[in-house]
Amino acid sequence: MFDFLNFNWNDLIQNLLNGLFIIIDFLFGWINIPQVPDTIINSINSFLNLIFGNLSLFGFFIRPFTLKILIPLVIFVINFKYIYKFFMWFIKKLPFINIK
Repeated sequence: MFDFLNFNWNDLIQNLLNGLFIIIDFLFGWINIPQVPDTIINSINSFLNLIFGNLSLFGFFIRPFTLKILIPLVIFVINFKYIYKFFMWFIKKLPFINIK
């Protein structure tokens, strides 16, 4: 019988994510995206260090780990309309799905 409580969910999730990454690499691996310049990376890192390094007062109210999760989530929610339009445009371009 299947033992639901002792099932190793971490391995299952890790294997599913690895499979997803392999599929994404297979589909989009041919796209050659140039590397981001070091000046932009240094600017972003200094900005994030400025924000997360000075959270002593703000840290009383919200944990920095929570902000690291919420900031990308807020960006995704704000831009959801554009992400949805791009995703639907991409799906409509796939001929074997037959979506009009």
